[in-house]
Amino acid sequence: RDELRQVLVNKGQRFELIEHDKNLLVRQRQLMAQEWGQRHYMLQQIKFELSSRGVVKEVPKELQEFKILTNFTNPQIVCHLDCLDTAATSLAPNEVRHEALEAGHYHDYRIWIPPEMCRCTLRLQLKASRGDTDLYVGNALQPQPRLPHDEHTWRKAGLGDDKLTINYFHPSFTFGWCYISVHAQRAGLDGECEYSLKAQLQRVRPSSSNS
Repeated sequence: RDELRQVLVNKGQRFELIEHDKNLLVRQRQLMAQEWGQRHYMLQQIKFELSSRGVVKEVPKELQEFKILTNFTNPQIVCHLDCLDTAATSLAPNEVRHEALEAGHYHDYRIWIPPEMCRCTLRLQLKASRGDTDLYVGNALQPQPRLPHDEHTWRKAGLGDDKLTINYFHPSFTFGWCYISVHAQRAGLDGECEYSLKAQLQRVRPSSSNS
């Protein structure tokens, strides 16, 4: 009988211990959910700040483990995350597009410039195999760049191939989506231009001075 009583006591103690551990785990999960809820709200606030201003004023202490966010506190690094032209054809770095285009018309593209690159150069090369094409580029706030001077950020026009280099330190440079448009300036005998477009995105490593 004493042994049975002891077994029941041990079972009761084990049950209490399990219940304690279970309640502790539930409490920890509740605290984690609350913490991640706060972080999610802060991340949404930062996303809104990036979308409206392109720069984060200050990274909250609770989010400082997300090292990438510190990139956005530099006023030299402006980023806009929203895509303003979802209909534009997405370009991958080093991808070459071969297309035909009627005179007077545009083809619209977009390429993603990752904010984590911090320093980078975008090189665009447009070659017309028939007719003549011009290159217009808009930063993250200027989708569908066009011929008028206030409807593009950069341009390269003229006879022959068009090459354009855009550096991260340019005052109008932004991270996020960059918009590229090809305009058929002059067509061949059949009224069309044929061209190839290549976009290269290269990381620029900071120079180290030898002492």
